[in-house]
Amino acid sequence: MNKHLANFTTVIGLIVVSFSFLKYYLTRDVIYLVYACIGFLFDYLDGWLARKFNIKSKIGNILDKIVDKINQSILLILLIKIYNVKKIYFILFLLREIIMLYLRIKKIKSKYSSFHGKLKTSLFPLTLILYHFKNKYAFIYLNLITVYNYITLLF
Repeated sequence: MNKHLANFTTVIGLIVVSFSFLKYYLTRDVIYLVYACIGFLFDYLDGWLARKFNIKSKIGNILDKIVDKINQSILLILLIKIYNVKKIYFILFLLREIIMLYLRIKKIKSKYSSFHGKLKTSLFPLTLILYHFKNKYAFIYLNLITVYNYITLLF
C-alpha cells in the first residue's frame, strides 16, 4: 500500500472543493453542490484510508487540518455569497480556529483530531445542502453547528 495514498486523497478533496467554488463563480451552475459534497467525502476518505492501512503520518495530520480549514472556509464563503448568510458566521469560524491554534500551541489541546472535531467537520457540508434546498431548518442547523464548534473546544 502506498504510504502517501491518504495524503493524495486529502489533496484531491481540496482540489474538488476548490473546483466547486470556481464552478459556482464561473457558471452559477448548481453542479457546484455535487462537487462540494464529493470533496467533503474525500476528506472523510483520507482519514479512513490512513487508519485502515496504518499509513498515518505527522505531515498527513497537518495537511488534513489545513485542508479542513480551507474547505470549511470555502463552504462558508459559498453560504455567504449564494444564500446571504450573515458574515458573522465566518468571523465566528475564524475566531474558533484562532482559539484552537492557540490552545494547540500552548499544548492545552491535542494536536490530533478528536471525535468531536471529526463530527463537526463531517456535519458542516450538510449546511450547504439544507440551504440549497431551502430547508426551513437550515438557519437553525447553522446555529447549532456554530455552537457545537465552540463546544468542541472543551473536549
